[in-house]
Amino acid sequence: MLLLLWAQICFSHTRLLSQGVYDYRSSCAFILLRPLVVCIPIGVDVCHDSHSVYKCLMFSCHLKIASAPEGTQAASLDIEHAYHNSPIIPQHKPYLAMSWNDSIYVGHVAVEGLTTAGGIQGNAADALLDILRHHGIPHVFKWVDDVVIFRPPVHSFTSVVGTPEFAYGFDLDSIFDITTPLGVPWHPIETKGQDFSSSVKYVGFLWDLERHRVSLPEKKHIKLISKIDTFVSSPSRIVTRKICTSIHGSLQHISFMYKEGCSTLPPLSSFISKFPNDFT
Repeated sequence: MLLLLWAQICFSHTRLLSQGVYDYRSSCAFILLRPLVVCIPIGVDVCHDSHSVYKCLMFSCHLKIASAPEGTQAASLDIEHAYHNSPIIPQHKPYLAMSWNDSIYVGHVAVEGLTTAGGIQGNAADALLDILRHHGIPHVFKWVDDVVIFRPPVHSFTSVVGTPEFAYGFDLDSIFDITTPLGVPWHPIETKGQDFSSSVKYVGFLWDLERHRVSLPEKKHIKLISKIDTFVSSPSRIVTRKICTSIHGSLQHISFMYKEGCSTLPPLSSFISKFPNDFT
């Protein structure tokens, strides 16, 4: 019965992956044709934990994609070693020391995973977004070290062959001119991120501004189906909490795109809660 339940949960999401895309303009969750749209901005009190903040980010991206005017483009950038580039001021270092192997080590940067200083990188990233907005680049969102920038066209015209063309107020070089003097260590665009285009990969999804759609990239599509198939077809009846939470996290991530999938997650969440600890 347990494997049957898992199969039902997994296949309900696998059908989503096979369908490929989710159209926000036809979704009852985002009634964007009405004159008033009520949304939750990033940073309000409801976003009191990382999961809630992520939901606020996704909702903001939903609205931006669904309401994007014709010709809107997006680019993505990634900060190199984000936490290791967040130095701690000397006065705070005594409070962030770590004890290991009978010795005490002073942290000079806020390393990833140090829960007592997790907001240091976020403060710097928030300041970066404020600086970009000050320079006339308002449509910027970030999740930790991943940044996505939207640019609507400033005007449009018809080319000599009759196709619509668009002009924009800034490009990636404009952004680098602002961030380079600040010392922002972006990954090279060739290895992480992308230049402005009508579609952009961000937080594990492929966002299509031209068709107002979002889908899983093919690589993640194949990886997740393989993970589910391996689990469902396993001859062993013994599973670990680590495997279960990994699949749960993947399905939960998809539920940001496929809202109907949320209703299938509570039984799986309940099952995971039965494990006595993280090592079983």
